[in-house]
Amino acid sequence: MTGDTTTFDVGHQFLPGVRTHLIFPIKFLSDALPSNPGFHKHVLCHHKCQGKCQSKCQGKCQGKCQGKTAIEFNIAMRSTIMATPPFTVSARAISLVSDISIRLTRLTIGGSPPSPMFRRVNMIRSIQSSLAIENNSLTVSQVTDVIDGKRVLGNAREIQEVKNAFDCYDKLLDINPYDMDDLLSVHGTMMRYLLDDAGRFRTGGVGVFAGKELIHMAPPSDLVQALMTDLFDWLRKSEDHPLIKSCVFHYEFEYIHPFSDGNGRIGRLWHTAIMASWIPEMAWVPVESVVRERQSEYYSAIATSTTAADSGPFIDFMLEAIRDALDDVAKSSGIHATALNPTENHLLGMIRSGTYVNASMAAEALSVSERTISRALKSLKEKGLIVREGNDKTGVWRAT
Repeated sequence: MTGDTTTFDVGHQFLPGVRTHLIFPIKFLSDALPSNPGFHKHVLCHHKCQGKCQSKCQGKCQGKCQGKTAIEFNIAMRSTIMATPPFTVSARAISLVSDISIRLTRLTIGGSPPSPMFRRVNMIRSIQSSLAIENNSLTVSQVTDVIDGKRVLGNAREIQEVKNAFDCYDKLLDINPYDMDDLLSVHGTMMRYLLDDAGRFRTGGVGVFAGKELIHMAPPSDLVQALMTDLFDWLRKSEDHPLIKSCVFHYEFEYIHPFSDGNGRIGRLWHTAIMASWIPEMAWVPVESVVRERQSEYYSAIATSTTAADSGPFIDFMLEAIRDALDDVAKSSGIHATALNPTENHLLGMIRSGTYVNASMAAEALSVSERTISRALKSLKEKGLIVREGNDKTGVWRAT
């Protein structure tokens, strides 16, 4: 990893039996620091005072530290630093949001909805893929048999993981993804009989591994409650598009790694829950299957975002995975956007994604005349797909 770094020995603090010096990018100082007062003498002040914090930052941070050590100051300022997660919405992300919205239009109005069996099959694919990322070896056929109550010869823990995951995914639309109590409850179900502290935030240190390689050391456990509270506060208050919010939350959740185990599968489930609270059909789009196929890219996007202290790369990766998962659903279910002409289809996608501003800009973006846009808006309104909120001059179009 590259970027602003600090070096320290984490062996006896986080990973029993491992004694090594590790280099980590500093997103905010407390990310990398265990609760050991002896560590602060090796760390540069978070506010880049450029002085080693032997005891105080020596006033080079312009008095912002109020005489505290770098560690003390960073912890005291945590809520300010993390009030809004750092992320950049790239031009590619904006394009992908529009593409996804168009595909969702096809999914929701382009013919008969997939059958309950089709939804169930996709849910099983999501469960199997998400658990496979966590090294569960059961196949789709075996996962199906476990869910159907059939006897399966396999590892008892892996079978329990499937049962727990099914109980979570089966009630996905009942989850309030903006409620931290729901998160704890779902974790309790996901890790039932697997963890002594299921449903509770961790009380010790934890690292993120890709195989045997440590790719991220999570923040100290004494910061988890406050960091998660801040993250949920942001999620509730943010006016960013739900597709963007779900990606940012997913990354920040994995960065904080609030539980002793089960963070990956909960993070992916919660991503889907946020999207499903926006468009319920997202509950049975198996994004996890695409992530499983691109697992190395998934971890790479997390690592790149961590190095950059910006979840933008992860946003781009996940939006692409969502788009491709929707394409897979369309092919599997035979959904086609036959009810709309191309202009109507694109225009509805723009309105759904929040990128529609006015007829003139839409005409330019779609390379058609304003009259064509007006006709398309009228058609979409007559089909009950959009409504006008407010008057003709200051009002806005909303998808129904």
